Amino acid sequence: MSQKDLVDSLGFYLNQVEGAVSIFTKSLDEIFQPGFHSVLLTNYMFDLSWLFQRIPLLLTAERLLIVHGDEQEYQPFSPCHFITFHKPRLPFRYGTHHTKLIILFYRTTVRFVLTTANMIQSDWENKTQGLFLKDFPQTGELKPCPFLETMDDYLSALGKPLDYYRSLLCKYDFSNAGVVLIPSVPGYHGGQSLDKYGHRSLHSNISRYCSISDEQRRRHQRRKNTHSSFRLLLQCSSIGSISEKWLTQEFFHSIVSSCWKQDDWHSCFEWDLMWPSVQQVRNSIQGYASGAAFPWAKKNYRSFQTSHLCLWNAHFFKRDAWLPHMKSYMAYQENGNIFWFLLTSANLSTAAWGSLVHNQSQLFIRSYELGVLWTPMLCSYAHPVNNTVIQLTTPQHITSYYPQETNSNTLFCLPLPFQLPPQHYDSNDLPWLWDVTYQSPDRFGNTWPLEWNVE
Repeated sequence: MSQKDLVDSLGFYLNQVEGAVSIFTKSLDEIFQPGFHSVLLTNYMFDLSWLFQRIPLLLTAERLLIVHGDEQEYQPFSPCHFITFHKPRLPFRYGTHHTKLIILFYRTTVRFVLTTANMIQSDWENKTQGLFLKDFPQTGELKPCPFLETMDDYLSALGKPLDYYRSLLCKYDFSNAGVVLIPSVPGYHGGQSLDKYGHRSLHSNISRYCSISDEQRRRHQRRKNTHSSFRLLLQCSSIGSISEKWLTQEFFHSIVSSCWKQDDWHSCFEWDLMWPSVQQVRNSIQGYASGAAFPWAKKNYRSFQTSHLCLWNAHFFKRDAWLPHMKSYMAYQENGNIFWFLLTSANLSTAAWGSLVHNQSQLFIRSYELGVLWTPMLCSYAHPVNNTVIQLTTPQHITSYYPQETNSNTLFCLPLPFQLPPQHYDSNDLPWLWDVTYQSPDRFGNTWPLEWNVE
């Protein structure tokens, strides 16, 4: 099995951008293959003039539903009667519809694409994005599975305009997805719904589909006195007002204790927060203009985050200038072994992930989000290999340390654009904060905020 096969089997790709390494990527033309009859597009933001010019095939669809989250009035942009617009109900302040989903219905297959990019030109051409893409076959009978059940529940929460697409999805077989979906839906979720959404959904799915072996525990214990071999990486494009208590006692509890399964899980890991520095924004492909896509306000910056900050390091795929608009979360070992990896629309905020309220009996969420979770166990369900150990790793680690296959294990390759472990900030690095003034000119001679340079 080639490296490309190991990537294709997982369905994880990067967007294709001019100037970067083009392997393990998908362009918009490769995503929107001809032949679909119905299309569902959900996102926060759309530039329809650009989208229809870039993908004119969309204008040949029989039905097209656009689910958006911003306040733009899209009706005047509709060139055809078959296009419907819908903004889901948002019952709470500061909530939004943020999920970035493409579903293309063909005669015998359905294409499911979860991406991290808004449907705007700069997101696809000037940022690094991740996407999950897989085609699923039509089936003669309904085949319930966690992937379909979660997707149907999530689409139901968006409102009645999604009912037509829900009825179509029941005709396809998602049992070999090899991933599970991690949704967020606005509301107070308790009882049997406590673990359906947000970080509690991530908790329950990691508990079910990820485990750490006794040997890995012993190896970690031997190394714990020097440095941790079990690490968390948080990587996003927006950071809300999060407290240290929420992050360490609630969010980390969900994503660490679920797979470590021991009382002293607090001491079992180290964590990093990947965020572009001011210099990286200044030197990016768009210069300071890229900074508008990284909203971290000065008032939300917390001192406890400082020692955990890491630079965007994408040398392997030559993407250093294409800053990451993707959002990903993962647990891994320093040797490149990945316990689980999540690609999602959810940034680091309580609005997206939820916060426990009412004596931790309910999870309160403000926004709609959707992510895709990979674990070795999920990969083994979709690609059963007798008497072998399934491992997740990156192209960098396959190239550097491992054969592609051995007699004892099969390595599935997630083409993560960044290096593991990431590079920490040094004393000269400052995190990009979008409401701070920056006078040093970028590659185009601009300072920040850009509006100050308009004559």
